[in-house]
Amino acid sequence: MEACWSTLMSTFKGTFKENFSGDKFTAENFTRAGSQPTHDVLQAPVVWALDAFSHDYKLMAKTAEAIIALAPLAPIHPVYVLNEESFEGRGFTSFLKPALKTMAFKSLRDLLSHEAFDSVRRHSAIQTPRVILESSSSLDQSVSKLMRYAKRMGAQMIALGTHASSPVSRYFTTRFSDVIMREHSVPTLITGPRQSDISAQPKVIIFPTDFSEACRDVLQDVIELARASGAELHFFHKNLHPIDAFVQTGVHMLGGGWVSVESYFQQIPDEFEQEAEQWLSVAEHAGVKACLIRENDPESTADAIVDYARSLDPLSPMLAMALQATPLSAFLLGSVTRDVIRNSPYPVYLPARIAQA
Repeated sequence: MEACWSTLMSTFKGTFKENFSGDKFTAENFTRAGSQPTHDVLQAPVVWALDAFSHDYKLMAKTAEAIIALAPLAPIHPVYVLNEESFEGRGFTSFLKPALKTMAFKSLRDLLSHEAFDSVRRHSAIQTPRVILESSSSLDQSVSKLMRYAKRMGAQMIALGTHASSPVSRYFTTRFSDVIMREHSVPTLITGPRQSDISAQPKVIIFPTDFSEACRDVLQDVIELARASGAELHFFHKNLHPIDAFVQTGVHMLGGGWVSVESYFQQIPDEFEQEAEQWLSVAEHAGVKACLIRENDPESTADAIVDYARSLDPLSPMLAMALQATPLSAFLLGSVTRDVIRNSPYPVYLPARIAQA
């Protein structure tokens, strides 16, 4: 969502007047540019990224439950990426390095035999776990290797659990999940520390958006996900409020951008309605039932998103969010997406990140 919010003002006007693959952005052209209606997209493999040496069994088990609920027929491939940073951070001495991959595999196998994974093991689509070795100490390289592996597997997505740490704690320790959220080139399903039990496929997918170009870039992926899962699609828009903390200072910081309060409140609300109508038309033309939710309460964007999701709890909601933050903006300003992941009891789906030019 970072790029969505950071480009808020620059993309309000005429977003949907721009060309889409050389044609006007219409429901007909959108569907033609995308794939044909299909329900087998959720049967492709899922790469389940694990930490072989972690004892956070509950979080990892809930990630597996989220995978099974969303894609019950998909083969699930447990994977651990082992790099020199893991080697050094775990306190292994140099003479143990040649045996480290074997040790990691045994640890991964033992982890999956823990009682927390009893229900997961009963799922017939769980595959043999695999350890991928990355010789460098770079987390970026480890994530790149995981992405390449997922693409070779033809994976529909990567799934992992994270505690979605605050900007302050990320200053002291960069997490593997932080890099994935920043650099993912494969769709990614993330569960946070407050993830609730999941037993059913989502009946509603919530897509928080400001209707900007960056959100439009992933709209097709979100619509395809809703169509494949048979879920309704709720476009959720949170209006900024003048009593928000940053607005009171004269600017509002959203995912890396500075938006003046005066400029924001000069925008014509009707433009949202016009653009939203086009988004709804695109979704419905693709066979997806969709609606627009506008939130005006003076609470933070992340809180508003999570509160709305909680209101739909009987429908097993899932969130889909666009995320294209730079490392600097993610550290300095935090992230709406990260705040949602940290507080949401529901999984968050991140469509594949579009590389910046």
